[in-house]
Amino acid sequence: MVKKKGEHYKCDICNNEVVVTLVGGGPLCCCGQPMVLLDTWAVTADEIKKPKKSPKK
Repeated sequence: MVKKKGEHYKCDICNNEVVVTLVGGGPLCCCGQPMVLLDTWAVTADEIKKPKKSPKK
């Protein structure tokens, strides 16, 4: 069950990885099975900055 932003999950079957950016409640599933919680990343979604748009020419 996803609990907070920054949690890092991995699928044991296909090796897809997910970092939570929005907690919506419920488990993360991949390949028909729940994903495994690996750790919580030091950088959370709130700290990730979007690239700046380049000015129009």
